Amino acid sequence: MKKLLTVMAIGLLFASTRVRADEPSKEATEPSVQLANIGIPVFTGRTVINYLFVSIKIHLTAKAPEIKFRDMEPYFRDAAVKAASKTSFADPKHTDKLDVPRFQAAMMIAFSQVTGPGMIKQVEVVEQNAEHPSH
Repeated sequence: MKKLLTVMAIGLLFASTRVRADEPSKEATEPSVQLANIGIPVFTGRTVINYLFVSIKIHLTAKAPEIKFRDMEPYFRDAAVKAASKTSFADPKHTDKLDVPRFQAAMMIAFSQVTGPGMIKQVEVVEQNAEHPSH
């Protein structure tokens, strides 16, 4: 009887280890919406002096309906362009670089207007490129 219990315990241990190994990684299951290359203007006063092309990943909370929000990509893009048309998000010292913390904070507000409160965990700038890089 003792051997049978030991064999069963070992079997359960292997089975539970197998389940954990087959689980997708946290990163693979984290709900998100990817926005590729949004062109945002860099301006001084009313003069546009450059464009930054920004790729954004919106990390959603666990309670957010990911599929619904992925279908709303045009609304996220529109919100980003509207916010960036009112305020230049370029680094004041480098007009070919984004002021990432300021941009992320503004996009959290703009994107939350699309999703409603409590749906966005983080806004990540995945990539940025300037139309006219400085040399």
